[in-house]
Amino acid sequence: MLAIVCVLACPTQRQAEAAYSKVVLDSAPIAYWKLDESGGSTAINSGSLGSAANASYSGGHAKGAPPLAGEEGASVSFSGGRIGLGNVNGVNRSGPFTQKTIELWFQAESLSGRQVLYEQGGSIRGLSIYLDGTDLYVAGWNQANDDGGGGAAPWGAPNPVFIPVYGGVTTGAVYHVVLVMRGDDSDLSGVLIGYLNGASFGQRSGVGRLWNHNPAVIAGAAADTRFHDGNTNSNAREFDGRVDEVALYNRALTQAEVLAHFQAGSPAEALAGHWKFDEGIGLTAADGSTAGNDAKLWGSAAWTTDCLGRNAVAFDGVRGEAATTAPFSPPSTGTVAFWMKSAAVPRSIGRLFGVNGDWEARRQTDGTIVFDLGASPPSNAQPFRTTSAFETAGRWRHVAAVFDASDSSFEVWVDGELEASGVNSAKMVAQPSGTLSFGARTGSSERWQGAMRDFRVYPAKLSSARIAQLYGLVAHWKLDETSGPDAVDSSGRGADAEFVGTPRLGRDGAFSPKTGAAVQLDGLDDAIDSGQGLLNGADEFTMAGWIKPRNMAPGQPFFGQPGLIEVGVLDTAYRVELRTRAAGSVAASNVLFPGEWKHLAAVGTGDSLTLYVDGREVASGGSRVAGYGANAEAFKIGEGVIEDAAAFFDGMVDDVRLYHRALCPDQVYDLYKGGRPSGVRIIRWSEVR
Repeated sequence: MLAIVCVLACPTQRQAEAAYSKVVLDSAPIAYWKLDESGGSTAINSGSLGSAANASYSGGHAKGAPPLAGEEGASVSFSGGRIGLGNVNGVNRSGPFTQKTIELWFQAESLSGRQVLYEQGGSIRGLSIYLDGTDLYVAGWNQANDDGGGGAAPWGAPNPVFIPVYGGVTTGAVYHVVLVMRGDDSDLSGVLIGYLNGASFGQRSGVGRLWNHNPAVIAGAAADTRFHDGNTNSNAREFDGRVDEVALYNRALTQAEVLAHFQAGSPAEALAGHWKFDEGIGLTAADGSTAGNDAKLWGSAAWTTDCLGRNAVAFDGVRGEAATTAPFSPPSTGTVAFWMKSAAVPRSIGRLFGVNGDWEARRQTDGTIVFDLGASPPSNAQPFRTTSAFETAGRWRHVAAVFDASDSSFEVWVDGELEASGVNSAKMVAQPSGTLSFGARTGSSERWQGAMRDFRVYPAKLSSARIAQLYGLVAHWKLDETSGPDAVDSSGRGADAEFVGTPRLGRDGAFSPKTGAAVQLDGLDDAIDSGQGLLNGADEFTMAGWIKPRNMAPGQPFFGQPGLIEVGVLDTAYRVELRTRAAGSVAASNVLFPGEWKHLAAVGTGDSLTLYVDGREVASGGSRVAGYGANAEAFKIGEGVIEDAAAFFDGMVDDVRLYHRALCPDQVYDLYKGGRPSGVRIIRWSEVR
């Protein structure tokens, strides 16, 4: 998980903190305790309920601790104390409630026992966020039959509906946690969702309405708080650590809103510079960070687009470059992330960007990218580099370089996957400020030929989950497991999925050993369930994986979020269909056959839908939409909804990936090529390259 550290004493930090408060208030909380009081016994509410939801400090606590996020004032350090709220209409009275959201920031000082971060309710009804050792839980329950026999209650009995993050918390790290209850008025089809540091860590169904319950407590355990094992207050105690920026809403925040709150409050998101290069016209590239250090295009630098029409800046390797209009102070510890497209492997070195010879990146003649971010090791000892050669002309790649001058460590990520890590062969040190150039390095005549967009510099090390998020990767299930209850998500974003039924694990994969093992599903009740609505709120998407059907009978979903976006042999034999609720569908016949491994990708750009088989487009169409919507279902592999009835896939599946990004055709082909032996590429039926 992301440990948030502000490495530099950034002059923009106060602006970023003030911006967090505005983001929260724009989401209309009913209660918002900033916890920046310097004295007194009252925690002031800044939400819409006003002073009616003011709360009271009690027990061991210290005000005025450094802020964890958001408002520039302070956080509160607890050591046996708590903040209590009385009965308040809209918080725990005047129910029933169908939707609730609770969010807060915390930093644990110890991890023994069960520590309650927030709870409202008691043994019969309630919501809670708590720690059990290093595990984090969000939970909800309404065990009384308050509807008088209606369909929406009781729920969460005998144990609450809960979602854990096992081993997800360490002392000293700062976390943003969100509980979202999206219940249902008429039945138990609602869900509980948990978010940690902007990313969902699970979703569970079986949630109805929440009726009136006991008052709220921050950083303390009420006498009858109910935990995941059904116990009430077993080994529970007050929270030992710091809490900040607690907000309550009587609606379900969306995934996009949760991420926006985390980004606004996290010092890691206080960018030192952000040049999107998305203007498409003129000679100025705006810096979207609060530094406002715009860049100017010079020489033959020109605007271009990527495969989906997004603007980028192009450099010809001869005269073109862009440069900041004011000195840029490179962080000594941080992350540089950007999208790039290179020309063919160069005959000479090309400098992608840089301030000086000890803070730059360059493309070598073998196509690899070398990073000197704080040090310039000898040419025969340069471990801080990509291991793959960027040798395919015109191919867009996402690159992230993480560096830490305190121990000279580094990481190199390409397309969301870790390529290299270790300790640099030369000690990294802080570098002086200077002009930051793109397509070149200040002080060097060696220019780079290629294109670039969305260039970011963070004054902190980003987590693997955040880097995957920048790349657009939501989850990657390799399905290499040979035993156990879960399919592990290797993206780092915590979207592990549960094996349902009795699937056969450890089967030969699409091209073993290259793709590892695979999973066989029986077409009756086997599936792989993420438990999360991973496609909710997507403006673009890509679903991709290897499929080997046992037959091509209709009623076989391969993967997707039932009722929202699904792909499979849905209602016609031998016809593969990508079906969406918002944008229509596309289909292709006779492209998959029983007993054959095929790589399938389904892409939605917001403008159209496209199906690919073995890296080749087989169908496109659909309608233009502003977004693909959301529902209460979870993303599943091998299970879907066909004609309002549950349906299951009969066959084998391997290496499934999900993106909140529309992959370019070449990137889809890369996924296909990456999982099979080398051979001839078929671009279209009439072309062979």
